[in-house]
Formats: sequence, structure tokens, C-alpha cells
Amino acid sequence: MSNAILPFELILTVLSNLKDQTTDLRSCALVCDGWRTESQAFLFHTVILTTIKQCHQLYSLLTDSPHIATLIKEISFNLDVGILDKPTLVVMDTTLRSLRLKSLSLGALCELLDKSSLNDLPPILREAIAFSLGHASLSSLKLRSFAISNVDLHTLFMRAPGLRCLSLSNISSKQSNGEEDPVGQTSTSIEELVIESEDGIFQWLCQPYCSVDLACLRSLTIVDGIDDNKCGFIDAVLKNAGPSLESLYLRRVNERPMKDGVCLDFTHISNLRSLHLNLAPDDRYLASRCPPKWVLSTLERMIPSPVTIEKLVLDIGIIDAWSFKRTDNGRWRQMAALLSSTSFPGLQCVRIAVIDPVTHLPVIEDLATQAIQGLGVVWAFEMVEMATNHILRS
Repeated sequence: MSNAILPFELILTVLSNLKDQTTDLRSCALVCDGWRTESQAFLFHTVILTTIKQCHQLYSLLTDSPHIATLIKEISFNLDVGILDKPTLVVMDTTLRSLRLKSLSLGALCELLDKSSLNDLPPILREAIAFSLGHASLSSLKLRSFAISNVDLHTLFMRAPGLRCLSLSNISSKQSNGEEDPVGQTSTSIEELVIESEDGIFQWLCQPYCSVDLACLRSLTIVDGIDDNKCGFIDAVLKNAGPSLESLYLRRVNERPMKDGVCLDFTHISNLRSLHLNLAPDDRYLASRCPPKWVLSTLERMIPSPVTIEKLVLDIGIIDAWSFKRTDNGRWRQMAALLSSTSFPGLQCVRIAVIDPVTHLPVIEDLATQAIQGLGVVWAFEMVEMATNHILRS
């Protein structure tokens, strides 16, 4: 069929609105030649493989239609490495070497969430991964559920000159017996870093031989069992990032209640713009006890720096909205005093993200706003439901 006489921008707009509708995109690919190429670009942009059968299907597709390889920008392998047979390994090797990826995700699906050792991967697969990391086009890497030695980590990231975004989830790193510290110059400069449920990663990032350079880090997300033992290592990471860090998200997953906040040194991150704290995700508070003590304690420790924060988000579990009517709301006034224009002159917005749906959330917001008024604050106060992130009132 001849090309449909429509502006390219209009076709792109239509397909962009269908990017998550696989069936509709397949139909669009049949309209004409002009629509087929752009539809396929959306269809194959991100590929997620969870079974051996899917690996072989992708390999067959790339063999029959080689141009598809140029359309795949993100690929995710979520496979149990213990069941990969030789034909599948050859298929994965050939597939990875035929792609020029922007994002690579590797997850080990193992029973009982046991970690697979990256060093235990078959050599052909390790070499294929190294080949992908060696391309300047690869800017994002996600690793999940792996055990990696310090030497393996060092070698892995020495081969990723284009890497900018790194996500490490359920990763453990420890120095093996008899294993010497790796040597070599840092070659990977990370701009976005996500660390979730780690074991030894913070210590590795603080080592002088670490092959990840944090001097240009702009965004840091930590979802972990943050406690006094780890705060020292997190402080070192913040110090290494220094003035480049603009966004920081901390989510604590300890079962032990958080009472006194986190004891972190913010003095080194002088250009921080956005701070998001979720230090008690499993705790719930009466509205009369909000904001909780961990919020006030953490804010007290931050003064007198960093003064550049523009947006502060606090995730809090609130119950019993009507208790606001039986209290003087002194904690809200205390928070407002801590966030004064003198201590935080750049602050523009304070947002309370309520973890659970609350029937009377507008009531809470009204009463909290009344408590804050008259204290000379210049920032906007908002309350949102985390489930929808819908601003109930600004």
C-alpha cells in the first residue's frame, strides 16, 4: 500500500499515544510502509525476556528481519541462569552482539531469592555482557539479585565508558579470601545511581580502587536498611558526589521503628535541589502526632545546610484525621519554624505524600495549613495521596 499522506509529526503523535498498546501498534504497522517503520520502533524499543522460548523467538526474528536489531534500545533478561543450555547461551550471545543498546537489565530469577554469582555465569555470556558494556551507546545498566566480588565489580565497570545510569538491586559485594584489591584508573562516571537492598556496595563505592566515579552524580536513590552502621558509608558516598548531587531519595526498609531520623552529613551536597524522605514506610501515625519525630530530628540535623533545597517531599503514614480537632498542631508549627526562610531560603514547596488513602485528607491539609500560616514561610504546602500522586490542594 502506498504511504498515507499524513505529516510525519502527526503519525508520530498517534503512535506515541499507543506506545503501550501492542495490539494497536501491530495494526498500525500494517497501514503502509511509512507507518510500519515507526510502529516497529515503538513495538521493539523495549524487549523483556523471561523464558528460554522467548530468547529463541527473538533470535529467529532478528535472523529473518535484521533491521529489527537497530530498533531495540532496551533489553531485559530475567532468567534463571542455572537452566540455560548451550543453544540458549549461543542465542543470547549472538543477540547481545547484534544490538546497540541504550539500556541493559540483568536479573537472576532463582528459587528462594538466592543470589547468583556473576562469576558463575558461563564465559560466553559474560563476554557478551562485556561486549555490550563496551559500547558508548549503552548508558543504563540494571543488575538484580547477583553476588559480585570486588574484583568483578571493578572489572565490570572499567568496561562501560558510556554508562551514566546504574541501578543495583539485591546485590552483594564482598572481597574473597586471598583476593587482592583491584587496580586501574576510574573510567565510568555515573550521573544517576539507584541502590536497593545492598550488601557491601556502599563499602565498595568508598574504596580508592572503585571503578565508579561519583564526582558527577546528579541523582541518588537509596532503598535500604538505613541505620547507624550504614550512615557512615552513605556519608562517604554523599561526600564523593559533593556539589554535583541535585536529587536525593532515601527510603528506609528496617522493621525497627525510626524515631530519631537519620544522622547524615549534608554539608558536602551544597547544590541539593530535591530531597525525598521515606524513613518509616511501615509505621502509621495519628494525625495529632504528625509530622513524626523522625521528620523533625532529620530537619534539625540538616541546619544550617544545605540551603539550596527547593522541594522537600515527606512520605508519612497518617491515620485518624479527626484527631486534628483535638490538638494545637504544635508539630506542624515546629516543622515550619525549622524550614524558615532563613534556614532554607530556596525552599519553594513542601509536600506530604500520604502513604495510605485517608478519607479526610483535605481536613488534615486545612488544619496543617492553618497551623503553618502566620509564621512567615514563603513555600507552598501540599498534601498528596501517594497511590495516585494527585494533589488534593495546593
